[in-house]
Amino acid sequence: ATTSGNFSGPSSGNVSGTTDANGQVSFNSSAKRNPSGEWCFEVANLALSGATYDAAANVVTLACESGPMLRRVAVPEVLSGIHATDLRVYPNPFRHSTQISFELSDQSDLLLEVYNVVGKKVALITDKNHAAGQHVLNWAPSQLGSGIYLLKLSIGQQVNTQRFILSNE
Repeated sequence: ATTSGNFSGPSSGNVSGTTDANGQVSFNSSAKRNPSGEWCFEVANLALSGATYDAAANVVTLACESGPMLRRVAVPEVLSGIHATDLRVYPNPFRHSTQISFELSDQSDLLLEVYNVVGKKVALITDKNHAAGQHVLNWAPSQLGSGIYLLKLSIGQQVNTQRFILSNE
């Protein structure tokens, strides 16, 4: 199969290649790493004669230095159908402030919290009702030290997490 992808971050570009006998393809970027920003790679297209590519079937389509970005969130049938997707922290890692983005399928009450690596809640970002659609929150954690943290977005029983790195150095 022929596949293509996009590098994004400090510099960007498009690449394409053909899968091997195991269905794998490797990509390399000639771009040089710039210290600010985060590198990400997203599968943009896959083409195989006689087959159809369903991008929605991928659990992870965007892979970044801070970890994979989940594009689709499995929501248990017992929930009302409200769900959040595309939870992101950018830039990641960051020094003083970052943007937290997510998309809601319907208006809902949500809780956005930060936990340290030992599971202690260290910050509450929001605990209120948000309208359906794309949201971007600017956040500047003045009370936290350098380290790895988990961002936890909760809507009822549904939980979505994203790892981020804060560097005060």
